[in-house]
Amino acid sequence: MITSHIDAANAAYREFRNGNYESAIAFCDTLISYNPQIPNIYRLRADAKMNLAQYEEAIADCNKALELDPCNSASLTRGFAHYFSYQNKEAIQDFTCFIDLNRHVYHARKSLAYAYKTRADVLHDLSRNREAKFDYLRALYIAQNDGDALLIAQITPSLEAINKQKKGADSPPNLPKGWDSCRV
Repeated sequence: MITSHIDAANAAYREFRNGNYESAIAFCDTLISYNPQIPNIYRLRADAKMNLAQYEEAIADCNKALELDPCNSASLTRGFAHYFSYQNKEAIQDFTCFIDLNRHVYHARKSLAYAYKTRADVLHDLSRNREAKFDYLRALYIAQNDGDALLIAQITPSLEAINKQKKGADSPPNLPKGWDSCRV
């Protein structure tokens, strides 16, 4: 039984972790109705909506979280929402914002690596291969230092493709797997 806001917040996070995204959204809605000034609740609701492919709604929640706290890591979630919505310019801006805010934050390393990797994917999709390669290498450096084999496996083929690709050649979109495992 939920008896406090803290219980509701814990329930929302628990439901999210268990993959019950609709339930997590409902708990977030309840929390927001009590106090609409908590940016992390909007971020959590945005993450849940991302998992339900409700990208525009996720972007709106991220906007609110960032309005309340410009340093909130919601720019990462919003970047993924823009990316999955094929809004490349906005995705690059959001990933850049997240990278700039978290470049020296140790506990954000995994999220930072995914931000570099996905920004590189967008740049690669736009045939901006030199910039993409630079971001892939930064993501690879972090992933290797952290022993993140999954991310290394995702980056390596992308780097190989850039190295083989001729200038101006088109490349297919490369949607990241496991984007939601990189929460800050």
